[in-house]
Formats: sequence, C-alpha cells, structure tokens
Amino acid sequence: MILDILYKRHSLWERYLRSWGCQEADIGDVIQDMYLKIHSMNDHQKVLFGENDVNIFYIWKTLRTLFIDKYNRSNKLVFFSEDFDIENSELFIYESDDNLEGEAFWKLIDKIDADIKIFDDYNRKIWNVYSRLGYSMQKISDGMGVSKTAIFNTIDGHRELLREWHKEDYEDLINKDYDKIK
Repeated sequence: MILDILYKRHSLWERYLRSWGCQEADIGDVIQDMYLKIHSMNDHQKVLFGENDVNIFYIWKTLRTLFIDKYNRSNKLVFFSEDFDIENSELFIYESDDNLEGEAFWKLIDKIDADIKIFDDYNRKIWNVYSRLGYSMQKISDGMGVSKTAIFNTIDGHRELLREWHKEDYEDLINKDYDKIK
C-alpha cells in the first residue's frame, strides 16, 4: 500500500534527483533505495500525510540523504591500497627538438623524483595525487577525511622544499646550461 502511494509521485522524485545533479543512470537506483528504506520501516506514519498522501518533505529528506551517501561512496579517493603505484606510471610528456635539452629535462625530473621518494609514505602519496594526477586539494581533503588546510600545508611545504633543492638545476635548464645539470 505505501509503495503504491509513493509511486504516484515517482516523476517528482526523479525531478528532485535531477535538480541535485544526480546522473541519469543513478536516478533509478536512488529511488529504489528510497522505496526499500520506506518499505522496511515499521511505522509509516512519518511518511504519510493523512491516509492517502505522502509527506513530501520526509521523502525529499530521505532521497537527499541517499543521494549524498551514494555520491560520497562513489567519490572516495583510496590512497593507501596495496595496488596504488603512481611512481611507476608514465605521467610526463616532454618533447624537444634539442636532444641536450630533453636529456637535461629528464635528469631534472629524475632528481626531483628521487627527492620525492624520501618523503614519508603519507606525504609522498598526497604530493603525487596532487601534482601528477591533478586532484584538487578539496578532493584530496574529502577523500581522506582531513582538513583542506592540512592538505594545503603538506603540499605547500613540500613544494617549497623541492623549489629550494632544485632551484639551480631549474635555472640551468631555463638558461640552456644543460651541462651543469648532473
């Protein structure tokens, strides 16, 4: 009985989800989760408004919660899984007509990579996810459950270290003094 009453407003539930940015492929899943949640309730008085109508605010809140839960589950970043191996993936593309310039560039990249490897695991993975994969600080923060300020301080501190350690080599690359990069 309760599902029949809910289904009368099915198109309204779809509109709510679309207005929140839910993907078309997920709309049916979220609505089905809502139907299952309401059906499994012992007391349907919270859901009903009168005898034959729905408490739209209650359904809106339930859908919103289910939508946010689904979104959060699908957008979690997993940093510390065993198969996370960003260091062995080819992420740089560099082309140059000058063979010496290309060699110098890759020497500098190798030196930076060697220094990144001395960071502890936590900081190295944050650095790599930000600098190589291009995730925003906010996305990293959300995925790890750490404040954005902590992520910013980690990235900014390591950026300053790398700048300090490789400033001369970078200047040599820019000034075309390739032989000075060792």
